[in-house]
Parts: sequence; C-alpha cells; structure tokens
Amino acid sequence: PEIRRYREEGRLLEYHQNLTRKHGLIYLFSLGPYPRLTIQEPEFLVDILSRNSADYFSKPNDLGFRLKPIIGLHNLLVSNGREHSRARAG
Repeated sequence: PEIRRYREEGRLLEYHQNLTRKHGLIYLFSLGPYPRLTIQEPEFLVDILSRNSADYFSKPNDLGFRLKPIIGLHNLLVSNGREHSRARAG
C-alpha cells in the first residue's frame, strides 16, 4: 500500500530514497508478489555487471518492457547472458 501511495502521488523516487536511508544501499522490497532486490553498492555493481558474472545475474523481465521505448532492448542495461556480453564488447 505504501509504494502504491507514493506512485500515485508522483513521489516514487522519494519512496526509494527513504528505503535507502533506512536500510542502506542494498534492500529488498516487493511489487505485489514480485520481490525486488535493489543494489546500489558500487563494489557489488562492478561484480554484477562484469563480463565474468553475466551468467549469474539476471535483470527483471519487466525492466526491458518499461525501458524499451526509451533505450531499446539491445544494450547493457537491460540485456542478460550472451546479449549482455555482446553489449559489453561493443
């Protein structure tokens, strides 16, 4: 209910800022039945986005759906696996 209220008021970024202040740079929250792990810790992001770790981490399926109109689907931010490795090399 809280995240819905923030979204309806156009304050979703504030919601995440509050979670970061309360829990730090790594926190778990839920979007209905879908848990989301948010990682903002630079050292962990380097591991997650590195070429050697691409097969161990995947982005949410709906991330591409939401960002496709803005950045397309074939890029480092939303791709997984081989596509992710290709985007890193290009």
